[in-house]
Amino acid sequence: MGMKMVVQISMPVFIRPAGANKVPLPSVKGISIVDGKLAGWLENSGLRYLMARKLDVSGSKGGKQTYSGTAQGWYVLAGVNKAFPLKLSRKDCLKMDSIHISVPSDNGKIEASFPISADLCQGIRKQVKTKADTH
Repeated sequence: MGMKMVVQISMPVFIRPAGANKVPLPSVKGISIVDGKLAGWLENSGLRYLMARKLDVSGSKGGKQTYSGTAQGWYVLAGVNKAFPLKLSRKDCLKMDSIHISVPSDNGKIEASFPISADLCQGIRKQVKTKADTH
């Protein structure tokens, strides 16, 4: 009786429709609470996928920066709005009145700013540290 291992490998394959040679530029459509986390929404209104490598995030209150961080990016398929969770605690969120999101992509960089309210921040779930988080 030996041990059996199952390995699954997947690779994305993107097919471009005719006329979709230009890499689309995403747009930052807004922010909202998704699964207890603040998320930035990217929209790809182009005809082909785009790669948003990361989301640079900064928060400020009264024009003074109070937060800086980066969220992991990924593919955004054509015609799709995609939420990217931001690593922002409720405590950090409550220290800001606006958030600025900058997204470098294959076709340039886009930026957008949004107001932050205490009500929005209250929707962020408190993070519970686990033993795995400390290693």
